[in-house]
Amino acid sequence: ELRALCALLLRSGRPDGSGEGGGKVTLVGFALGADLAKLRELAFGCGDGLRDRPSSPLWPPQVLDLQAVAVEAGVGSRSRLPSLRAAVERFLPGSTLDKAQ
Repeated sequence: ELRALCALLLRSGRPDGSGEGGGKVTLVGFALGADLAKLRELAFGCGDGLRDRPSSPLWPPQVLDLQAVAVEAGVGSRSRLPSLRAAVERFLPGSTLDKAQ
């Protein structure tokens, strides 16, 4: 089911690939680099016709990497990337969070 969902999200909007009703996908996450490679493999290697297509109109997706946003806002630096916990504690005072939560 995860493979089918990934393929659907990265197609042109409809299960038949017709492009009607679709829009650009924006992925939001934290430190997404390795996750994007895994998502591409899931979507394009799932044997439903996408394997034969070298690309999709929706690949690569727009990405909002909250770790990069945190660096731009002064949390950590490009040479010392902030943790999820540090970003949450900076932008949500009184809160804490990590990937396990």
